[in-house]
Amino acid sequence: MKDMFAIVRIVSAHPEGNAVDVVNVRTGARTSGVQVLCDMASATFGSSGLMAPSEQDDPKPFDADLDPARVMYGLMIDAGVPLLLGFLPPQVSQILFADKNRFVWRHPSDLYLTAQDNGDVELAHPSGTFLRIAATAPHEDLTGKDYDKKWAIARNLDAAPWISLAVANAGAAPHTTLTIDPNGNVAFYNAGNVTWHTHGNVTAQVDGNLAATVNGTANVHVVGDTTVQVDGNLSGTVNGTTTLHLEGAATINADSTVHLTAGGNITSSAPTWTHTGLFNVIGDTSILGNLSVMGGISGTAAPGGAGGSATFSGDVTAAGTVTGTTDVVAAGKSGAHHTHGGVETGGGNTAGPN
Repeated sequence: MKDMFAIVRIVSAHPEGNAVDVVNVRTGARTSGVQVLCDMASATFGSSGLMAPSEQDDPKPFDADLDPARVMYGLMIDAGVPLLLGFLPPQVSQILFADKNRFVWRHPSDLYLTAQDNGDVELAHPSGTFLRIAATAPHEDLTGKDYDKKWAIARNLDAAPWISLAVANAGAAPHTTLTIDPNGNVAFYNAGNVTWHTHGNVTAQVDGNLAATVNGTANVHVVGDTTVQVDGNLSGTVNGTTTLHLEGAATINADSTVHLTAGGNITSSAPTWTHTGLFNVIGDTSILGNLSVMGGISGTAAPGGAGGSATFSGDVTAAGTVTGTTDVVAAGKSGAHHTHGGVETGGGNTAGPN
């Protein structure tokens, strides 16, 4: 009965038949095509994927030298048909840990999955890319944490993997995809709606350019204060109508010049409009209401002598003195050069001005 069981060394694997070639450690007997028992298997479901031992590519695997880092042992039973019952780890191994409930699954490519007793889980790629759900964010380096202090990731260190996530429906093409390339570029495509709700703060920093296109309606509602700081240039283009509604005060500060250009009319409405500083208007100006001036009014002819005049269609009343440095003309009569008729010595009055 005891001769039915044997410790064997796996020298090659045949994943297409879930079988291995082995050498009996005690007797040196060689057996080919030994099927391996699985935890579950059928024609349409189960698990597969026998890992290749270090001698897999040797033309004479039965005579190949052992690689201690990847040697594989198993327990075989032979009751007429040899079967491999399972695998045995070597006495010195990189994947044995003394941690309570530590789980490690490591592929020959050096991709591995690890989980801890507190629920931390991490899928790590040998390139350094990893996916982690844990109490701490940084990658957990297992170097020196295994029982024999032999853990070492040596293969595929120069790989450049992509990360892709896709959601499809009923066998159709994916309607939502998230892709991260090896250079760190992130592409997100979604055919449906996106809802983003956060109760905390949102901080966004873009060291490069930022471009956003909205083909439909864009609504932005800010309940609290909003601060926008642009250290460089800011350009905005609106091909349609723009409506900005502010329930509170609005302040615009510019350390340099502000240019406002409109292809059509500009209309503003406010109970009071206060401007501090020089106000230049290049072009005609129409005032449909009253004009109150607390300081002086001056006019200068434009280059070439044109312009510099003021015309009023209504009455003009001045509470102070009206002074003309050249002349004042009233109803066609010059105040500086007009004459009077009917001049006589005595207390009589002259005639009206000529």
